[in-house]
Amino acid sequence: MMTLAIENLKELKSQLELDATRLRESICIKDSLCVKDKIWDTDEMFQDIKQRVILEYIEKLLDKIDAK
Repeated sequence: MMTLAIENLKELKSQLELDATRLRESICIKDSLCVKDKIWDTDEMFQDIKQRVILEYIEKLLDKIDAK
């Protein structure tokens, strides 16, 4: 059971990393094309920050599990 939970956390971490990368690429592409939509850009930035916080939490959780 614990192994399945760890694998699920690792899969979630991988998916969040991919999503965060896509989000950052989208922000960079819009910036390079000078596409400005203040509300949408702010929403993307907050989403990126939220994903990084979740990723950090998952990484710390996996480290604690590995340490045991």
